[in-house]
Amino acid sequence: MAANVDVTPRPGAESRLSRMIRIPTVSAELAQRGQEPFETFVELLEELYPLVHEHLERERITEFGLLFRWPGRNAAADPAVLMAHYDVVPVHPDDG
Repeated sequence: MAANVDVTPRPGAESRLSRMIRIPTVSAELAQRGQEPFETFVELLEELYPLVHEHLERERITEFGLLFRWPGRNAAADPAVLMAHYDVVPVHPDDG
């Protein structure tokens, strides 16, 4: 049975999300924008989530991929994978 652990989010989630979604990580516009927005996003992650970067190992995979390893207490246990992406699709001016 799992221990009762407090998982109350740290205050400011809305502000952190707002800062992240303002960075135009539009992979379809890579030729126009270059890699700078993606590097800016990676730097912002480090700023916003210092404990993640302190306790997990980060590896760059290709140009834009980030792999975070979080070692468990039991090396014999099966690993878990959580995945996400930080590139977005372009917004068309006619979209509501």
